[in-house]
Parts: sequence; C-alpha cells; structure tokens
Amino acid sequence: MPEITIPTLAEGEKLLARYAKLAAAADGHEADLAAKIAPLKAAADKKLAPIATELDELKAKLEPWWKAHAADLTKGKKKSHELLGCVIGTRANPKKLTFAGGDDEAAIAALRAGRFNALLSRVVSLDKKAITARVDAEPDGPVAKLGFSVVQGETFYVDLATRSRKA
Repeated sequence: MPEITIPTLAEGEKLLARYAKLAAAADGHEADLAAKIAPLKAAADKKLAPIATELDELKAKLEPWWKAHAADLTKGKKKSHELLGCVIGTRANPKKLTFAGGDDEAAIAALRAGRFNALLSRVVSLDKKAITARVDAEPDGPVAKLGFSVVQGETFYVDLATRSRKA
C-alpha cells in the first residue's frame, strides 16, 4: 500500500476548493437531469394512468370468471393456468394469526386463563440506552466491570457547506 503524504495547510485548502467546485458541478448536473426527467415521467404517468385503470377493471372481471372456470381449465389439479400469454390463478397468502376476542392483551389473558402459558413467550433484550447511561455515569462501576464499555468513533466527511447546513 503506497504511503500517503499529508498535504500542507495550503495544499489542503486547494484540495477543498477543488472538491467544492466538483461537488457543486455534480449537484448542478443532477439538478439538470432531474429537470429533464420530470416532464418525461409526467408524460409516462399520463399515458400509464388509463392503462392501469383498465388493467384493474379487467382483473376485477377476471376474478369471478376464474373462480367459475378454474376447475375446468386446470382439470382440478392446479391453482393456476397459462392461457393466451397470461398466467391466471390463486396463490396462498402468508398465514396470519387472528384472535376473535380482541387485541393482543386479551389474547394473552385468554391463553393464561386456559393454562396455555407454553404458547406465550417472554422477550428479554438489552436496554442499550440505559446500559450506556449507566456506564457513562459510572465508568468503573459494577456494570462496566461486567465487561460493558461505551465507545464512540469518528467518521471523516467532506461536503459542500450548503449541503451541511441543510442536514
């Protein structure tokens, strides 16, 4: 790996000036590109809107048709069928647990009352915010002696001042 020489203060200022000029140019090109893309997107959206509407309408009409004719088309053996360049059918959605008795707290109460505690889980996790505060307050305290420490690194950055002020 080649050795990196550290620029002098004046050389660093020249590098920053060059960086600012290039970053501003890049921002300008991105703004120009966005301005040119916006009308194209708007035109495409205008063309696509009626197509999307008609596709939704066709799908709404095809669903009952599929339910009525699926068994004949698939000979009762499949959930989908390829026809006229389309694949039509049904697929199972992911399983979702529901509880008729109300919210999660009511469900937990019902399971406990029915002695189904094995179906309940207890989640234990680190309260990292509290541990950090404790270690910060007592760097040599009992929590720190368990092996906890707080570290905070730094990340180098360079950006245009106008961008930094926006953030």
